[in-house]
Amino acid sequence: MGHGHALEGTFADLTLGDVLSLIVAAARPGVIICRGAVPATVVVSPPHVAWAEPPGAPPLDELAALAGVATADQRAAALAGAKRTGQLVPELLTAGVDPDALGELVADHLTATLLPLHTDPVRAGATTFVFDAGASHPAGTGSTSGFAVDELIAALDRRGTMVAGLAGSLPSAATPVAFRLDVDAPVTLSPDEWRAVACLGAGADAAHVAASTGWSEVRAWEVLAGLVARGLLQPHPDPG
Repeated sequence: MGHGHALEGTFADLTLGDVLSLIVAAARPGVIICRGAVPATVVVSPPHVAWAEPPGAPPLDELAALAGVATADQRAAALAGAKRTGQLVPELLTAGVDPDALGELVADHLTATLLPLHTDPVRAGATTFVFDAGASHPAGTGSTSGFAVDELIAALDRRGTMVAGLAGSLPSAATPVAFRLDVDAPVTLSPDEWRAVACLGAGADAAHVAASTGWSEVRAWEVLAGLVARGLLQPHPDPG
């Protein structure tokens, strides 16, 4: 249907910013398929990078429902509309979803998915890409969410710096956490911290929290690491 592989290669040859800039400069919407060390689908709707997700990720409408961004009725209405138009984000907004909350959700998952391609040269260099010009994706077609390329790279720089500092509190997103039993003073939690705490059981990690909240694992790691730094949680000992 007019699709074409106009650009392909590896991120050892071109940086993520280079690839995205070339596609946006050509003003050709489409989908980048990344394979190898960092598999991902990246949706480009010039002048924006509209969406990115790893294989097997829940669709955006499900994430919006889990995150409390979309009600069940709003999700149903958006899915019905998207069947006609192929455009999920505009349909979510038409259904009454708050644009700022949806934009924050999109930014979380987009930057979390692309972060290793920007900050980890070894994994990026072991990742190939093919741009399928003209291909569509429900989360990107017609979307005004996402980032201009320079804004995206700046956001990835900021998030990369933040993530680099998390290991001092919580070594990785896969590190399980547990409640500290020696906290007896009253504490105040932010809404995000309440949501994370409500998901926890013994040994829960960022993936568990992300699956329950609609967040990316990076965001869940950020919140859990903050709770560890505050002395409210602790890394859970490996039962092995």
